[in-house]
Amino acid sequence: RQHCPAVCAEPDPPAAIADQANKIGARLYQIEDHFSYVNHGDRWDWIGPDDKLLSLPLPRMFGGFQLQNAAGVLMVVMALQRRLPVSEEQLCSGLRSAQIRGRFELVQGEPQVILDVAHNLAAVSELKSGLEAFPTPGSTLAVFGMLKDKPVAEIAALLDATVDTWYLGTIRDSRGCTADKLAKMIKTRTKKRVLTHDSVVSAYRAACKRAAPSDRIIVFGSFHTVGDIIHCLKPDSVVH
Repeated sequence: RQHCPAVCAEPDPPAAIADQANKIGARLYQIEDHFSYVNHGDRWDWIGPDDKLLSLPLPRMFGGFQLQNAAGVLMVVMALQRRLPVSEEQLCSGLRSAQIRGRFELVQGEPQVILDVAHNLAAVSELKSGLEAFPTPGSTLAVFGMLKDKPVAEIAALLDATVDTWYLGTIRDSRGCTADKLAKMIKTRTKKRVLTHDSVVSAYRAACKRAAPSDRIIVFGSFHTVGDIIHCLKPDSVVH
């Protein structure tokens, strides 16, 4: 927006962002150029153009990219400090408590259930990293539903070493892909067992019925997929 701060936390953004900021007189804050962060394992530092915030608590949300996201958020907060002052204590409280549904969301009980709205290769790669960081003694059952325009085969190849059985559900939306079409694409990239169901809820219930207590179920592929399963869960079952 003209003459307003703009924050970009993408390390390699399109050049058009800086060009547009210069064109309209927006003050652009670009990660690695104007602000950055340092990860110390159990704490982290934020370094801005005029301020530093040291020994901050890690974000509550899981994922290696969360510090990058948090660094961008802190840049927004600091850019607005004169109009909307936020104390360091409030910042720390926000980092400890902020959460988003469906982002590597853990559900109580056995088997373990993980909800993740990952629907592109970059997000599924992060999901894979999270699963590898927390291995299970049993099998991994994937409840999967996706929209028609997504890279289904490539995602199946990426997770071939991680997923033991696929439970596919049709997304009831005009853009949704049917379970049968998903199966055809997935079978080009894996020899693992692939089961089809008329909905993601049916797929989820089938996975729960067959899963052992030591197994885990990952629900992913779309906001539609995760949203339908969230509606099936008890209100107190999510532990994040």
